[in-house]
Amino acid sequence: MIIYRRYLWFSSLEYQSSFAGSNNRNTINTTLYENLLLRYFGKNWIGADIAFRYNATLDGFQNNSYLEFGRKFTPNNMFYIHPSVAFGGQKAYNYGIEVGILTLF
Repeated sequence: MIIYRRYLWFSSLEYQSSFAGSNNRNTINTTLYENLLLRYFGKNWIGADIAFRYNATLDGFQNNSYLEFGRKFTPNNMFYIHPSVAFGGQKAYNYGIEVGILTLF
């Protein structure tokens, strides 16, 4: 994580594994490398993210990228929206949009 004035950069490498609780479902094994850059100005922020995700179960890539727009509306609550696009051979979706509220405590 790097913080420079009003910028925040996260970079992470993550391995996700789960086992299926039923015989008709597959075990999931995914490796994820993600980079997120945020720019803050006042109570607002804009961010860009790119995630490279390899799903070993599917033997394919399920990558995605998004832009995020957010606003802090109370000292502990923030609203965000981020449209996304997926890319790779085994992608789970083509385009998406996520809207959410973050609460800090």
